Amino acid sequence: MDNGWSKVLLHCNPNFVLFQYDTSRSGQVSRDVLGDDFLGTLVTDCYSGYHASAAGAKQKCLFHIAHTARKWQKLTAGDSADFAFFEDIKQFVKLACEFHRRRRDGQLSDTQQSARKSKLREELSRLETCTVSHEKAITLQARLVRHTGEWPH
Repeated sequence: MDNGWSKVLLHCNPNFVLFQYDTSRSGQVSRDVLGDDFLGTLVTDCYSGYHASAAGAKQKCLFHIAHTARKWQKLTAGDSADFAFFEDIKQFVKLACEFHRRRRDGQLSDTQQSARKSKLREELSRLETCTVSHEKAITLQARLVRHTGEWPH
């Protein structure tokens, strides 16, 4: 079943937003819009079609990882390590977003930024290596690992 959302692509910068409906989610669609020499930051979900996209930097969308954690957490027992893993993912996203807002608004000194970045990196590393057993927790953890270095913090 095609809900349409899987084929809506969004390209934007601080001044413009382009919504594009396409029959494909392949990385070629973004390359057609951005070109092969795009030097900006490409922010995407974890869909593998974006791997081949050229970009100055790549970043994964925290909303997508938090949404997945919320959805899949419902499949686990409330007292399980997997439930806690999903909860920790949501908390990591919340802290990373708060860090970004406070940094953007000039509310953190260089020392505070460095300390918070370090804490976020430590937490991400812990999430990538903690023990999980539920199929969905394993999948999400593998996604974290596969895109390590592309999560904003």
